[in-house]
Amino acid sequence: MFKKPLGMKKALGLLITASALALAACGQDTSTPAETSTPAETGNNGGAEAVAGNGIGTAMTNFQVEDQFFSETPMDLSLLFRQLAESPWQNDWMMVERLRELTNVNLASNTTAILHDDFAQQRQLMIAAGDAPELMPFMYGQYVAQFVAGGGLLPITDYIQHMPHFNHFLDLWDLRDEFETTRQADGNFYHLPGFQEDIRVRFTIAMRRDILEDLNLEAPTNWDEVAEVLAAVEAAFPGTVPYQAAWGGDAITNIAARTFGVRFGWGLGNGLILDHATNTHNHISQMPEMRDFTEYWAGLVRDGLLLPESMAGGFNEAWENFVNGYSFAVDTSGAGMHASLSRDIQNLVADGMTGGPFGIDENTTLLTLPTPNGPAGFVGENRLNNGLVLNSSIREREDFIAILQFVDWLWYSEAGREFSMWGIEGETFEWVDGRRQLKEGFTNPSWTFGGNIEHADEWQQMQRDLGFSENVWLPSMGASRELTISTMSEELQELHMLNATRVQAPFNPGPPYNDEEREIASGIATAVTDNTNAVVRRFIVGELELNDANWNEFVVQAALDMGVERLLELADEAHVRERLN
Repeated sequence: MFKKPLGMKKALGLLITASALALAACGQDTSTPAETSTPAETGNNGGAEAVAGNGIGTAMTNFQVEDQFFSETPMDLSLLFRQLAESPWQNDWMMVERLRELTNVNLASNTTAILHDDFAQQRQLMIAAGDAPELMPFMYGQYVAQFVAGGGLLPITDYIQHMPHFNHFLDLWDLRDEFETTRQADGNFYHLPGFQEDIRVRFTIAMRRDILEDLNLEAPTNWDEVAEVLAAVEAAFPGTVPYQAAWGGDAITNIAARTFGVRFGWGLGNGLILDHATNTHNHISQMPEMRDFTEYWAGLVRDGLLLPESMAGGFNEAWENFVNGYSFAVDTSGAGMHASLSRDIQNLVADGMTGGPFGIDENTTLLTLPTPNGPAGFVGENRLNNGLVLNSSIREREDFIAILQFVDWLWYSEAGREFSMWGIEGETFEWVDGRRQLKEGFTNPSWTFGGNIEHADEWQQMQRDLGFSENVWLPSMGASRELTISTMSEELQELHMLNATRVQAPFNPGPPYNDEEREIASGIATAVTDNTNAVVRRFIVGELELNDANWNEFVVQAALDMGVERLLELADEAHVRERLN
C-alpha cells in the first residue's frame, strides 16, 4: 500500500491566501536516522540564523526537513535548461507558474534553453566565458573537474549545511561515502548530484515478447543468453538482423561495460578505473576485460545479430525500425520507452500496418529485460546521478542562502520531487486505490501507470505542454523508491525491484590532481579516450580485424605512444597523496 502525502493543492491554496510555509514530505519515511550528525554536518538546521555575514537576504529562518520553501520577497533566478525537441521550453508552462506561486521564485524571466544535442558544448562555452546562468541542472559529475580552475562554479562545501533535505536523504540512504568521491582536488564539492534510494539500471534491451513465446525461448538473463536468443531469432527469420542499437550504442555499452568490469560508451570518461584492492589505477586499454567486452560486441556483429550501422546511428532510426517490425530487439531506457514503443506499435496496427519481416499486429507485445549480467556479475549503477552546479556569482547575492534553500526544496525534498513529476494534488493528479493517477485532461504517454496514455493525443501532456517530468528537474534521476515506481506498471515495478537487488558498481572517483597534474593528465586522457573509443568501435563493427596482433598493437600504442603509462603514474601519485593527507 502506498502512503499518501499531504497534497500540493492544499499548500497552493494556503500560499495564495496566507502564505503558510509547511508541507509534509511525500510518500516516504523521512524520520531522522537513528544516529544523526550535528546540524553543521547534516544541514538539518538550514535556516538564516546559522549564517554569518552576507547572503542571508530572504532566507527562511530555521529551514528544516519537511519545510516547504517560500521567499517573502520575489526572487528571479536564471536557469540553463536542457531542451528536448519534442518539449521546448515555455515561459508559461504550468510547472513554471505553479512553482512561482509555491515558492515566489521566478524562472521564466531569464531561462536559457539549449537543445540536447548542443547542450554540453554550449554549457562549456558559457561557463568558460563567465556568463553561464545561475542554476545549471543536468550536469554529470565526471564533467565538473574541467571547470574548477576557472572559478565559474560555486564550491558548495561550506554551504551544504543550509540544505537540510539534501543532507537528510544523503544520510537516510547511506550515500555519504559515495558523495565523498565527488570531492575535487582542492578539497571542495562543486556538484550537487541527483541521488536515488535504489540501485537503478536506466538502459537495457527491449525484445518482442510475442516472438519469444512463439519460438518457445526463455527471456535471457546474461549476455551469453542474449546472443543465443538473437541467434535463434535470426535462424527463424533468415536474412534479418534481429538487434539494432540506439543512441549509437553509447547507452547500452555503457551499462554492459560495467558488467564486464570496464567502461565504455557514455561511461567511458577518462578510461581510468581504481582498483580498490591495490589502491592503484588501471586504464581500460590495458585490461584483458576490455578485450573480452570488445570480443562480445564484435561477435554479435560478425554473426549477423547486431546491425553494425546502428553503432553509429541515432535513436529515431532504431526506434522506427523496431516499431515497424524491422528488428526484434532495440536499446531502451526502461519504463518510459516501454510505454511509448508499445503505443507506437499499436497505433501503426490501427492504421493497417503489418510491418517488416518481424511483423506487427494486435498481439504484438514487448519485454523489457533486466540488464543482462556479465563476467563481473550482477552489477548495477551507482546511486549518484546527474545533478546541479551553481554559478559562483550567486555568492554575491543578498539572497544567496535563500537560493540554496530553494534548490534544496525543489530538487531534494520529497514534496519538490512529487511536484516536479506529478504536479499538484487535486489539480493534475489524485489518489486512487492507494496510488497516484493523473486527473482527466492530463496525460503522460511515457508512463506505464497513472498516465492516461490512451488519451495521449487529445489531453494535455505533462511534459510537452506543462513542463512537468522533465529530466532537468531530476524526476527520473533522483528519487525515493516510492516516487520512482509510482509511474510504473506492476511488470515494470517488478523489473525495478529486481534491478535494485544488484551489487553497486565500485566507486570510481576521479584522481585528485593538483592544477599542474590536471593540465598534463587532461591532455593525455583526451587523446587516449578518443583513440580508445575509435579503435574499439572499429573492432566491434568489423572495420579492423580483432586478432592478437591488432589488439596488442592497440594496447602498446595506448600505453606508450598515447601516454597511458604517464597517465597512470599521475593518477596513482594523486591518489596516494590524498590518502596520506
